[in-house]
Amino acid sequence: MSEYDDGTPRPPKRFEERVNGETASRTAAHEAGHILTAWLSWAVASVDGTVFITGDDDTRVEVKMTYRRPYQPIQLWEALVISSAGMAGEVVTHHAFKTRNARVDIQNMRTQIEQLTRWFGTALKPPWPEPTARDAPPFETYFKDNLPDGWGGLMRSVYRRARDIILSNRGAFERLRTAMLVKIELTTAEIEAALRMPKA
Repeated sequence: MSEYDDGTPRPPKRFEERVNGETASRTAAHEAGHILTAWLSWAVASVDGTVFITGDDDTRVEVKMTYRRPYQPIQLWEALVISSAGMAGEVVTHHAFKTRNARVDIQNMRTQIEQLTRWFGTALKPPWPEPTARDAPPFETYFKDNLPDGWGGLMRSVYRRARDIILSNRGAFERLRTAMLVKIELTTAEIEAALRMPKA
């Protein structure tokens, strides 16, 4: 038995020790953006913690939340802000987004926009290409050929709203980001303790 395997219980490794340091930092900022905007959104009934998923082809973080009335137009606006806030969090702290979760976010935004176009009677232009890292906020490169006229302005507004929420609550955002570097899987109580504010 080696000195590192003596049967002594040890605390779990910090998230930033479990994955590449830059990846951990970006992931923490990304998820903190989602959580902060969801926490402050009246459209979200509850934020139920985070889950760290690891696998051969899938290593990512999911934020568990429940919307009050999903698929209503005003709720979808809030959902778009929350979806873009992960990338906004990375841009605020690292000036660009690179995490794998950004692709998932853009795919979620695509679904949310499809719901909105159904409400307003406009159709998206097919096909939807796979998003890439070059599709940086405010997303003109990705959306310009796939949205009806005028919807590019919506995407700019969504991203700027997410960024402004983060910047105007920077202290809470940084506390949450730091907490996630220690423990990526947070409970609702741990999120509230880091943010130091009740759920909206």
